[in-house]
Amino acid sequence: MKKYRWGMIGLGDIATQFAAGFSNEASELYGVSARSLAKVQAFAEKYAIPHAYESTDAMLEDPQIDIVYIAVPNDLHHEFIMKALMAGKHVLCEKAITTSADELAEELALAKEKI
Repeated sequence: MKKYRWGMIGLGDIATQFAAGFSNEASELYGVSARSLAKVQAFAEKYAIPHAYESTDAMLEDPQIDIVYIAVPNDLHHEFIMKALMAGKHVLCEKAITTSADELAEELALAKEKI
């Protein structure tokens, strides 16, 4: 059985809850990225995440990442959803997924095209 590898973008409260509660035999929390490499490294160490990326782009370029959890402020969701989809990743985004119906329509169209 394939083991799905998750990448996380963002280190806020919800990301902390996600990492602390992550437990799944078919998946692993594989990598994390955010604006501050020092904070990413500390977060990765605390939650035993094997890869701390120096940038979100570097994480999205990693072919080992299958699914991306987006845990950034709402006004940044669209940007990172689109980047993750363009990289061919599946996406889970905390609520609210977008700030407009137009953004959601754009994301859904790209998801249908790429995934």
